[in-house]
Amino acid sequence: MTSTINAAIRGKVPFDLVLRNVQVVNVYTEEILPMDVAIHDGRFAHMALAETEDMDAERYVDGNGSFLVPGFVDCHLHIESTMMTPVNFAEAALPHGTTTVIIDPHEFGNVLGTEAVRYMAAAGAEVPMEVLVEVPSSVPAVPGIETSGASFDAEDVAQLLQEPNVVGLAEVMDFPGVIGRSERMTSILEAAARADTVISGHAPMVQGRDLSAYLVEGPNSDHETVTREEVLEKLRAGMVVEARRSSHSENLSLLADVLKDLQTLPPNIVFCTDDVLPNDLLRRGHMNEVVRHAIAEGIPAPRAIRIASLHGALRFRLWDQGAAAPGMKAHFSLMDSLEECRPHKVYVNGVLTADAGRVISPFSRRSFAIEERHTVKTAPISETLFRIPAPPGDGDYAAVNGMQVSEIPLLTEHAVINLPVRNGELALPEGQDTAWIAVLERHGQHGGVGRSVIRGIGLTDGALATTVSHDSHNMLVVGRSHRDMKVAAETLVECGGGVVYCREGAVQALLELPVGGLMSKLSADELAPKLDTLQGVLRSAGIVQDDPLMAFLILALPVIPAVRMTDKGLVDIASQTIFPVYA
Repeated sequence: MTSTINAAIRGKVPFDLVLRNVQVVNVYTEEILPMDVAIHDGRFAHMALAETEDMDAERYVDGNGSFLVPGFVDCHLHIESTMMTPVNFAEAALPHGTTTVIIDPHEFGNVLGTEAVRYMAAAGAEVPMEVLVEVPSSVPAVPGIETSGASFDAEDVAQLLQEPNVVGLAEVMDFPGVIGRSERMTSILEAAARADTVISGHAPMVQGRDLSAYLVEGPNSDHETVTREEVLEKLRAGMVVEARRSSHSENLSLLADVLKDLQTLPPNIVFCTDDVLPNDLLRRGHMNEVVRHAIAEGIPAPRAIRIASLHGALRFRLWDQGAAAPGMKAHFSLMDSLEECRPHKVYVNGVLTADAGRVISPFSRRSFAIEERHTVKTAPISETLFRIPAPPGDGDYAAVNGMQVSEIPLLTEHAVINLPVRNGELALPEGQDTAWIAVLERHGQHGGVGRSVIRGIGLTDGALATTVSHDSHNMLVVGRSHRDMKVAAETLVECGGGVVYCREGAVQALLELPVGGLMSKLSADELAPKLDTLQGVLRSAGIVQDDPLMAFLILALPVIPAVRMTDKGLVDIASQTIFPVYA
């Protein structure tokens, strides 16, 4: 703390700025108080009830009765899922009152390893938002059943934990490895323990003794809760529940329901967005949308803001953030309504950084060589890659182990699907919601491909291919036509990655993401219309979910129940084994 703040408080020098006529949301007491607020050297210096003290300042700003809200802290975010580089993400999110984000760059880390993690940290350091990094713990998410572009061991993790702006170990997704004390996960957790850092978790539907075993190994948070009972059990066990409102799912309503029956606000609750698409950032907002949703679910506004600011800061040991109080960094926003939660001004370190929904001036844009690297390296593309030969024998049908899209969002189930045999190959049955699914290894490791069939996805014709395929980001292709699958895959190899939909041998919509096959260098304003077009085309092709794209992007994520598809084949998540092609 600088001595000049003390001098300003004691009246020896003027404050840098005094905000008059603001209603301060006090996140310690959950009160809203009319106050005058003094800022000096980028920090809150002093505050007093409105018009009760004379405050000498270099500059005065009349808040016109606006609410002063501490800067929001997003406790778990993958910037890569915004499909933007860190600078473009910050430009889009900061005007919504998010001043600090805790990022897990494991998406890019799965493509280009430790170099990618260091890039995300360096690029994040270029923006006025505080971009803090957790070191990816699970690259790949589950070894042996998928192929990634890199593999992190305990030594990699230990080195990255020493990097600037690193505040923890990111979501430990290999919960079977943690519970069973696999050598790899145990060594990584021990490296984090030696560094005395925060360890974040990922434990969908892990309860009972498994939950206790997971917690005692070190990971102590989760954003994947599915039921009300699970939320309550994890809160009671001391686990930090990261209530999520993402572009693809939310479990914040579960938390709100639990809070109605509790006599107090548990300290082990924070908010996060996890994955947010660029069009949602523009249309709905960022952490302010999470707060808005929490208030709509019945959480009082001061309490929702407390969770979104103070709780997040305390979780990551950011002792000088998360509140409007003397000595805290002056990260805050001004807004006219807490329920609408739409900031009209955002300050970072006491400096007006965003006004009327836009950053004050364009951010500096440092050039990084890694952004130009071509990362889509598959085996030569042909229709044969996607065909499944018939099993031995001369039967008219073959039973295949496949995927069934569940009624529960984002979950898939195992299904035995009977396919007709034609000319020595399997074919799709007529009149059924069935499509081919394949995952092509695209990191230049071995060129392998996993093949199966999926039911219930809704695709009526054509093919969709994507290199955004959580978490190893191999090329995922789903289609009704082998020809369209080939054209879609070839298109992504040529452009360096992204998402494409093809029909009748021609590209119908293409979203190019050449940075690691995950991100674009376009701004949110430029990227969002392209994504809107793609989503519209997918809906016309039969994908009727609220988010037609996300239905595809997580089909290869082998840490979400019950079955997933990787380049190794169809995976049984519970046993972490590969199904044979034929049932």
